[in-house]
Amino acid sequence: MLNDNNKPIDGNQRSGAAWHSNRSNSNAARRKSGSPIDVEKSYARYVTMARAAALKGDAVETENCYQHAEHFFRVMNTGSSTPD
Repeated sequence: MLNDNNKPIDGNQRSGAAWHSNRSNSNAARRKSGSPIDVEKSYARYVTMARAAALKGDAVETENCYQHAEHFFRVMNTGSSTPD
């Protein structure tokens, strides 16, 4: 498939307008959530998923989930619900 400039379109690419609108919506949703309870639940969820991935032997998924859990752990300890 070709774009307006006759260049191939990668299946993962989005047009500029769609990319910006999706990105702004996700940022708005991120700002609305983030109560301390949500952060604690997210932390616990990622630790649980990391443990499950470790039991399956999936080292990459284990590390990914532990990194996400670490992020929420840091957010809990800073006393803020949104990272800056």
